[in-house]
Amino acid sequence: YYYLGQELFHNTQYREAIKPLNDYIKLSSNVAEKYQAYLILAQVLYNLKLIERSFQALDEAIKIYPDSQFAYALKGSYLAAQEKWEEAMLYLNKAIEVPGAPVIFDYEDQRTVVPLRWLSVCHEQLGNIEEAQRFHYLANSCRIDDGLRKRNGVWLSSNKYLVKEEPEHFNKTDPE
Repeated sequence: YYYLGQELFHNTQYREAIKPLNDYIKLSSNVAEKYQAYLILAQVLYNLKLIERSFQALDEAIKIYPDSQFAYALKGSYLAAQEKWEEAMLYLNKAIEVPGAPVIFDYEDQRTVVPLRWLSVCHEQLGNIEEAQRFHYLANSCRIDDGLRKRNGVWLSSNKYLVKEEPEHFNKTDPE
């Protein structure tokens, strides 16, 4: 069930992916794959505009792995896309502060860039320009390979907040 749900998700057959993923979650004792199934299910539900159910799946993933950087980043990103700035920041900050996560400390880690970009957007939307600039600078310090650009390019380029031109009030140097 897990692999069927995963394959259907990758082929953007979101409605068809729900049942095998839910069946797998009910039947599985494999904790790691159950966690992954919840993450996939959350993305499926989000793509189907079933936002609250998507958040529930992410909460279940976080219950399994409370130090799940990806689940926090995903939930924070989804909340930010819903313009729930303050709530989004709670999850995005958790994503970059997870113990042992290679975020902030290792700018070559590509998982860093999306939470940092969203934190910049959230702070800007809340009028915290200095913090927005700081996170913008940190995100720009991350190295992103072509694979990440290819996988996330459509999503990043379709997001009205993440593709804006750099605000004029951001200076071009390290804000620290």
